[in-house]
Order: sequence, then structure tokens, then C-alpha cells
Amino acid sequence: MPEELLGRVLTSVRTITGTGMPAGAAAAGWLIPVCGVQGLFGAASVVCAATGLLAFMALRRLDEPELLPVQQGGEEALHAVGQHRIEQ
Repeated sequence: MPEELLGRVLTSVRTITGTGMPAGAAAAGWLIPVCGVQGLFGAASVVCAATGLLAFMALRRLDEPELLPVQQGGEEALHAVGQHRIEQ
């Protein structure tokens, strides 16, 4: 992963896990009385497999040059508003 995108990726991961864990706990608390623990694990397995398959299909062409948001090493690298390019 390019260094200039590391902060954005880690922020996305924290956002997803920060909202997903409480939502998952709430859903599990509601679903365990309905389908039991074994049924919940079975349903969670199906949801995880389907999500992984959808992500694989959506992201498998992500490294193709026409799909990149910026050219690597170009002057138009992604920067937050108000920040300046740091020369190495």
C-alpha cells in the first residue's frame, strides 16, 4: 500500500470495526433467541462468505491503471485540504 494512503486505509478500518462490532453484538443479541447459537454461527458464515465473494469480484481489477484515482508518483497525489506536498 502506498505510504500516502496508509492513514486513509487505517482510518477506514477503524471506522468499520468501530461501528461493526457494536452492530454485530446488537444483532447477535436479537438473533440468538430466534435461531440459537449454532444457527447464528451458520448464518454468520454464509454472510462472511458472500461478503468476501462480492468484495473479490468488485476489487479484483483494482490494480488496473485506468482504475487508479491518481497516477503513482505524479504531482496530483492525494492530499488533505490545507496540507502541502512534503519533499523527501
